[in-house]
Amino acid sequence: AEQSKLYLIDKELNVTPYTLHMALVEYQTAIMKQDFAAAETFFAQLPESLHNRVARFLENQGYQAEALQISKDDEHRFELATGLGKLQMAADIIVSISSQANPAMPPRGKWKNLGDVALEQGDFTLAKRCFT
Repeated sequence: AEQSKLYLIDKELNVTPYTLHMALVEYQTAIMKQDFAAAETFFAQLPESLHNRVARFLENQGYQAEALQISKDDEHRFELATGLGKLQMAADIIVSISSQANPAMPPRGKWKNLGDVALEQGDFTLAKRCFT
């Protein structure tokens, strides 16, 4: 992967290095230009460690569905799935979070949030599951 170092020096002559991933810059540029074919090419060059960062970028650009496909962070995926109305996927994500976390401390807040959205959308079966 092509990357460069950027060094910034402040008034006190403290040096701060930053890693600049050229593929990430190119990817973001392609998305801003709505050149999705080029963006896909650059995305393939990105390390998986940058996928969550890309997902946040996509979300901020209004591409929530694409962000959901890329994100590896369950908390972020839950927010995106709920916002997109993919309630069953959101429920599956909560179950996944529950299995990874302390089983004695289920994510009740997430179930409540999902239940509220399910009620708004008329999915009473899912809402009942969320609130029980």
